[in-house]
Amino acid sequence: MASTVTWYIFDATTNPLLTCIQVDDPSYMNANWSAGKDAGATYSTVCPLPCIVNIPDTAFKNALLADTLINTNGDGEIQCAEATSFTGVISVSSLAISDLTGIGAFINITGLNCSNNNLLSLDVSTNLNLVNLNCAANKWRGSIQHQLFGSCNYMCSRLYRLSG
Repeated sequence: MASTVTWYIFDATTNPLLTCIQVDDPSYMNANWSAGKDAGATYSTVCPLPCIVNIPDTAFKNALLADTLINTNGDGEIQCAEATSFTGVISVSSLAISDLTGIGAFINITGLNCSNNNLLSLDVSTNLNLVNLNCAANKWRGSIQHQLFGSCNYMCSRLYRLSG
């Protein structure tokens, strides 16, 4: 049988490593006890919180979410586990993408086609299995080789095909 506890004081502040406080009703806690935790902590029914890949560009995120081989659970977010387990090619050409932040979480991709977008820069330093990269027709600051070799050092020597 469930029991109810009435809180008169709740203070979980000054705990910088505390990120998740598991509760039955996060909405109630946020409304009544928001000052009882640090800004970096979250009230949730599930702790720890799942790792979500930060993908700020809406067009890029929507393309990844539409790919059921990447977004395997269909929940509207790309979890870190989904990103790391994907081993194929990401093709996001001609989608008016201006920011590929989040591509670094896809550490096992073998190909990336991000051609014909609005990219100013590209960091593939963590995409160590990348062998095919097509990033032609973007808005690079300088040459694409400068953009890539400035960010990926060793990995770029493994590229089989670079179009840009």
